[in-house]
Amino acid sequence: MTGHAVTAAIGDPARSRRTYTVTARITVHADLADPFARVAVFRALVDQLTAAPLDLDTPFGAASARVGLVTAVSGPPAAKSKRCVRRPHPRPYKARTVGCRRSTVYDGGRSCRSPIPCRRPPVTHDHVGVMLDALLSAEVPGGYASVRRDRYDVVLDHTFRDVTISPVGVDVATFTFGIPGVYAHICVDSGGDTYTVGVFATDVAYNVQSAGHVVAFTTALDAVACAVGEVRRHLFRQERGW
Repeated sequence: MTGHAVTAAIGDPARSRRTYTVTARITVHADLADPFARVAVFRALVDQLTAAPLDLDTPFGAASARVGLVTAVSGPPAAKSKRCVRRPHPRPYKARTVGCRRSTVYDGGRSCRSPIPCRRPPVTHDHVGVMLDALLSAEVPGGYASVRRDRYDVVLDHTFRDVTISPVGVDVATFTFGIPGVYAHICVDSGGDTYTVGVFATDVAYNVQSAGHVVAFTTALDAVACAVGEVRRHLFRQERGW
Protein backbone atom coordinates (compact mmCIF):
# COMPACT_ATOMS: atom_id res chain seq x y z
CA MET A 1 0.00 0.00 0.00
CA THR A 2 1.69 3.17 -1.11
CA GLY A 3 0.97 6.82 -1.65
CA HIS A 4 0.73 8.50 1.76
CA ALA A 5 2.26 11.99 1.64
CA VAL A 6 3.38 13.88 4.73
CA THR A 7 3.78 17.65 4.26
CA ALA A 8 5.84 19.49 6.85
CA ALA A 9 6.26 23.26 7.14
CA ILE A 10 9.64 23.91 8.78
CA GLY A 11 9.72 26.85 11.17
CA ASP A 12 7.00 29.36 11.90
CA PRO A 13 4.42 29.21 9.03
CA ALA A 14 4.06 32.97 9.18
CA ARG A 15 7.77 33.55 8.65
CA SER A 16 8.91 30.54 6.61
CA ARG A 17 8.75 30.73 2.84
CA ARG A 18 9.66 27.07 2.22
CA THR A 19 7.63 23.90 2.67
CA TYR A 20 8.88 20.35 2.16
CA THR A 21 6.87 17.33 1.08
CA VAL A 22 7.95 13.98 2.54
CA THR A 23 6.66 10.90 0.69
CA ALA A 24 6.53 7.71 2.76
CA ARG A 25 5.94 4.15 1.57
CA ILE A 26 3.74 2.18 3.96
CA THR A 27 3.75 -1.63 3.59
CA VAL A 28 0.89 -3.58 5.14
CA HIS A 29 1.47 -7.29 5.82
CA ALA A 30 -1.97 -8.86 5.60
CA ASP A 31 -4.00 -11.23 3.45
CA LEU A 32 -5.73 -8.83 1.04
CA ALA A 33 -7.21 -11.45 -1.28
CA ASP A 34 -10.67 -10.97 0.22
CA PRO A 35 -12.09 -7.58 -0.89
CA PHE A 36 -13.96 -7.15 2.43
CA ALA A 37 -10.75 -7.74 4.39
CA ARG A 38 -8.94 -5.34 2.09
CA VAL A 39 -11.45 -2.53 2.75
CA ALA A 40 -11.33 -3.18 6.49
CA VAL A 41 -7.53 -2.93 6.51
CA PHE A 42 -7.63 0.29 4.49
CA ARG A 43 -10.16 1.87 6.84
CA ALA A 44 -8.21 0.83 9.93
CA LEU A 45 -5.05 2.35 8.48
CA VAL A 46 -6.80 5.61 7.56
CA ASP A 47 -8.17 5.85 11.09
CA GLN A 48 -4.60 5.81 12.39
CA LEU A 49 -3.75 8.86 10.28
CA THR A 50 -4.63 11.96 12.27
CA ALA A 51 -6.28 14.87 10.49
CA ALA A 52 -5.18 17.46 13.05
CA PRO A 53 -1.88 19.30 12.42
CA LEU A 54 1.11 17.87 14.24
CA ASP A 55 3.26 20.25 16.25
CA LEU A 56 6.87 19.10 16.17
CA ASP A 57 9.61 20.34 18.47
CA THR A 58 13.15 19.86 17.17
CA PRO A 59 16.53 21.16 18.37
CA PHE A 60 16.53 23.39 15.30
CA GLY A 61 13.14 24.94 15.89
CA ALA A 62 9.43 24.22 15.86
CA ALA A 63 7.60 22.64 12.93
CA SER A 64 4.05 21.73 12.02
CA ALA A 65 2.99 18.80 9.82
CA ARG A 66 -0.22 17.78 8.11
CA VAL A 67 -0.95 14.18 7.09
CA GLY A 68 -3.23 13.67 4.11
CA LEU A 69 -4.26 10.42 2.44
CA VAL A 70 -3.46 10.63 -1.25
CA THR A 71 -4.25 7.13 -2.50
CA ALA A 72 -4.32 3.53 -1.36
CA VAL A 73 -3.84 0.52 -3.62
CA SER A 74 -3.69 -3.17 -2.87
CA GLY A 75 -0.77 -3.92 -5.16
CA PRO A 76 1.24 -2.70 -8.13
CA PRO A 77 -0.67 -2.25 -11.39
CA ALA A 78 -0.68 -5.15 -13.80
CA ALA A 79 2.11 -5.02 -16.32
CA LYS A 80 0.99 -4.23 -19.82
CA SER A 81 1.67 -6.80 -22.52
CA LYS A 82 4.47 -5.84 -24.83
CA ARG A 83 3.51 -5.46 -28.45
CA CYS A 84 5.62 -5.50 -31.51
CA VAL A 85 6.06 -1.96 -32.82
CA ARG A 86 6.83 -1.30 -36.45
CA ARG A 87 10.13 0.50 -36.64
CA PRO A 88 11.41 2.29 -39.74
CA HIS A 89 14.55 0.25 -40.32
CA PRO A 90 15.62 0.53 -43.93
CA ARG A 91 17.63 -2.65 -44.34
CA PRO A 92 15.98 -5.97 -43.53
CA TYR A 93 18.33 -8.61 -42.23
CA LYS A 94 16.29 -11.81 -42.38
CA ALA A 95 12.76 -13.11 -41.91
CA ARG A 96 11.65 -15.61 -39.33
CA THR A 97 8.47 -16.90 -37.75
CA VAL A 98 7.53 -15.65 -34.28
CA GLY A 99 4.63 -17.57 -32.78
CA CYS A 100 2.04 -17.99 -35.52
CA ARG A 101 2.98 -14.79 -37.38
CA ARG A 102 5.84 -14.05 -39.71
CA SER A 103 8.04 -11.12 -38.77
CA THR A 104 10.98 -9.33 -40.36
CA VAL A 105 14.18 -8.90 -38.38
CA TYR A 106 16.23 -5.79 -39.02
CA ASP A 107 19.78 -4.87 -38.10
CA GLY A 108 18.65 -2.56 -35.32
CA GLY A 109 15.53 -4.30 -34.05
CA ARG A 110 12.43 -6.22 -35.02
CA SER A 111 9.13 -5.24 -36.55
CA CYS A 112 6.05 -7.40 -36.59
CA ARG A 113 3.35 -7.48 -39.26
CA SER A 114 0.66 -8.22 -36.70
CA PRO A 115 -0.53 -5.96 -33.86
CA ILE A 116 -1.02 -8.96 -31.56
CA PRO A 117 1.61 -9.51 -28.83
CA CYS A 118 4.62 -11.52 -29.96
CA ARG A 119 4.67 -15.00 -28.48
CA ARG A 120 7.84 -16.83 -27.63
CA PRO A 121 8.22 -20.37 -28.94
CA PRO A 122 7.11 -23.01 -26.42
CA VAL A 123 9.69 -24.25 -23.96
CA THR A 124 10.99 -27.58 -25.13
CA HIS A 125 11.53 -30.49 -22.75
CA ASP A 126 13.00 -33.97 -22.99
CA HIS A 127 9.90 -35.75 -24.27
CA VAL A 128 11.87 -38.85 -25.24
CA GLY A 129 13.39 -39.03 -21.77
CA VAL A 130 9.94 -38.85 -20.19
CA MET A 131 8.69 -41.72 -22.36
CA LEU A 132 11.75 -43.80 -21.53
CA ASP A 133 11.19 -43.17 -17.81
CA ALA A 134 7.66 -44.51 -18.27
CA LEU A 135 9.19 -47.77 -19.48
CA LEU A 136 11.32 -48.02 -16.36
CA SER A 137 8.27 -47.53 -14.16
CA ALA A 138 6.56 -50.57 -15.74
CA GLU A 139 7.06 -53.75 -13.73
CA VAL A 140 8.97 -56.68 -15.23
CA PRO A 141 8.74 -60.30 -14.07
CA GLY A 142 11.16 -61.74 -11.57
CA GLY A 143 14.51 -62.68 -13.10
CA TYR A 144 14.40 -59.77 -15.57
CA ALA A 145 15.95 -56.34 -15.41
CA SER A 146 15.08 -53.12 -17.24
CA VAL A 147 17.89 -50.59 -17.65
CA ARG A 148 18.13 -47.21 -19.35
CA ARG A 149 20.91 -47.09 -21.98
CA ASP A 150 22.47 -44.18 -23.86
CA ARG A 151 24.85 -45.04 -26.71
CA TYR A 152 26.84 -42.43 -28.63
CA ASP A 153 27.72 -43.28 -32.24
CA VAL A 154 30.89 -41.49 -33.32
CA VAL A 155 30.29 -42.14 -37.03
CA LEU A 156 26.71 -40.83 -37.02
CA ASP A 157 27.42 -38.25 -34.30
CA HIS A 158 24.18 -39.21 -32.59
CA THR A 159 23.19 -40.53 -29.18
CA PHE A 160 20.81 -43.49 -29.28
CA ARG A 161 18.65 -43.82 -26.19
CA ASP A 162 16.56 -46.84 -25.26
CA VAL A 163 15.58 -49.19 -22.43
CA THR A 164 16.86 -52.75 -22.43
CA ILE A 165 15.02 -55.71 -20.88
CA SER A 166 17.18 -58.77 -20.33
CA PRO A 167 17.31 -61.88 -18.15
CA VAL A 168 19.54 -61.67 -15.12
CA GLY A 169 23.06 -62.73 -16.13
CA VAL A 170 23.04 -61.30 -19.65
CA ASP A 171 25.58 -58.49 -20.07
CA VAL A 172 23.96 -56.17 -22.59
CA ALA A 173 27.16 -54.13 -23.07
CA THR A 174 29.19 -57.10 -24.29
CA PHE A 175 26.45 -59.27 -25.80
CA THR A 176 26.89 -60.18 -29.47
CA PHE A 177 26.05 -62.93 -31.95
CA GLY A 178 27.13 -66.41 -30.89
CA ILE A 179 26.78 -65.74 -27.16
CA PRO A 180 23.91 -67.65 -25.52
CA GLY A 181 21.19 -65.34 -24.35
CA VAL A 182 18.85 -62.65 -25.60
CA TYR A 183 17.70 -59.17 -24.70
CA ALA A 184 15.11 -56.69 -25.98
CA HIS A 185 15.54 -52.96 -26.46
CA ILE A 186 12.68 -50.45 -26.57
CA CYS A 187 13.15 -47.04 -28.13
CA VAL A 188 10.95 -44.06 -28.97
CA ASP A 189 10.20 -43.60 -32.65
CA SER A 190 11.24 -40.51 -34.58
CA GLY A 191 7.80 -38.95 -34.11
CA GLY A 192 8.19 -39.13 -30.32
CA ASP A 193 4.74 -40.60 -29.63
CA THR A 194 5.08 -44.41 -29.87
CA TYR A 195 7.53 -47.17 -28.96
CA THR A 196 9.26 -49.79 -31.11
CA VAL A 197 10.60 -53.08 -29.76
CA GLY A 198 13.77 -54.71 -31.02
CA VAL A 199 15.26 -58.11 -30.15
CA PHE A 200 18.92 -59.12 -30.14
CA ALA A 201 19.40 -62.88 -29.75
CA THR A 202 22.36 -65.20 -30.21
CA ASP A 203 21.47 -65.90 -33.84
CA VAL A 204 19.14 -63.11 -34.97
CA ALA A 205 18.32 -59.43 -34.49
CA TYR A 206 15.08 -57.80 -35.60
CA ASN A 207 12.31 -55.32 -34.82
CA VAL A 208 8.91 -56.68 -33.85
CA GLN A 209 6.70 -56.50 -36.95
CA SER A 210 3.18 -57.27 -38.03
CA ALA A 211 2.22 -57.85 -41.68
CA GLY A 212 5.60 -56.59 -42.77
CA HIS A 213 5.44 -53.35 -40.79
CA VAL A 214 7.18 -52.41 -37.56
CA VAL A 215 4.68 -52.39 -34.72
CA ALA A 216 4.24 -49.03 -32.97
CA PHE A 217 3.15 -49.38 -29.33
CA THR A 218 1.23 -46.46 -27.86
CA THR A 219 1.72 -47.34 -24.17
CA ALA A 220 4.77 -48.29 -22.14
CA LEU A 221 2.98 -51.29 -20.60
CA ASP A 222 2.25 -52.80 -24.02
CA ALA A 223 5.83 -52.28 -25.19
CA VAL A 224 7.28 -53.90 -22.05
CA ALA A 225 4.86 -56.84 -22.25
CA CYS A 226 5.83 -57.46 -25.89
CA ALA A 227 9.56 -57.24 -25.08
CA VAL A 228 9.26 -59.74 -22.22
CA GLY A 229 7.25 -62.12 -24.41
CA GLU A 230 9.87 -62.02 -27.19
CA VAL A 231 12.71 -62.66 -24.74
CA ARG A 232 10.88 -65.61 -23.20
CA ARG A 233 10.19 -67.09 -26.62
CA HIS A 234 13.87 -67.01 -27.60
CA LEU A 235 14.97 -68.44 -24.26
CA PHE A 236 12.52 -71.31 -24.74
CA ARG A 237 13.93 -71.97 -28.25
CA GLN A 238 17.50 -71.97 -26.94
CA GLU A 239 16.61 -74.39 -24.16
CA ARG A 240 15.02 -76.74 -26.69
CA GLY A 241 17.93 -76.38 -29.08
CA TRP A 242 15.79 -75.10 -31.95
